[in-house]
Amino acid sequence: MGLEAIESPNIVYINSLVVSNPVGGTDEVKSLDNHIRGVKNVLLLSLPNVDGPCTPTPTEFNKLTGMTRSTADLNDLATKNGTETLIAKTLSDNLFEAYREKVTAKGSVGGAQSFDVEVSNVHTITLTSNMTVTLTSPSTSGDLYTLTIVLTQDATGGRTVAWPGTINWPAGSIPPLLTSANSKSTYAFTTLDAGSSWDGYQIGYDQK
Repeated sequence: MGLEAIESPNIVYINSLVVSNPVGGTDEVKSLDNHIRGVKNVLLLSLPNVDGPCTPTPTEFNKLTGMTRSTADLNDLATKNGTETLIAKTLSDNLFEAYREKVTAKGSVGGAQSFDVEVSNVHTITLTSNMTVTLTSPSTSGDLYTLTIVLTQDATGGRTVAWPGTINWPAGSIPPLLTSANSKSTYAFTTLDAGSSWDGYQIGYDQK
């Protein structure tokens, strides 16, 4: 009864198994041969792409305990490595040991400027003239959106900012904007109603 050459250096992996081996099956070992072929068939159907050694430790394998995702989801997970862009995905009960936020740098501009929280949560801008702000409404009401805007005066300074009336400021008063040359002020905004209203805060003043 023929079998694959599995001794070193001819080690084969799961995807190299031949379901029809061992051949024959008319002698007294017929039942054992059928059993071996059946085991191979199950392995090949379950793990068709194992063409090399699997190196996770028992601890790493145990991290999969309790996972109830579909085969398609697990196959998708197996292809992820490095940077992965998730769009409109829900992450539930996750612990983030470290993270960073994308920053949209608008550069040195002024005039009418829109800030879109769905493009990024942090925007930076250097004011070269007076600016009128529009906060673009996010798409989903009931979810908390946060937006941070870092404003820097140019070398001339004296630039002003006109905020939209949809912002609720502490005690109803807009915090003063530092206008001296090259000064920096940082503002944070949150909305729960898809941008119908925003709560605004000045979280940095004259940062150097």
